[in-house]
Amino acid sequence: QSRVLHISTTSKNPKPRDFRWRRLMLRTLTALFRSLFLTRHQT
Repeated sequence: QSRVLHISTTSKNPKPRDFRWRRLMLRTLTALFRSLFLTRHQT
């Protein structure tokens, strides 16, 4: 329960640092998906 509460509070109050981290994570995920798709498409 406390874990869910912590997530809700963090999402309610987004910090610039958190936003930057999220943006970086998203970029990494996109790159990962892209590389995976490319390798899958080749074979």
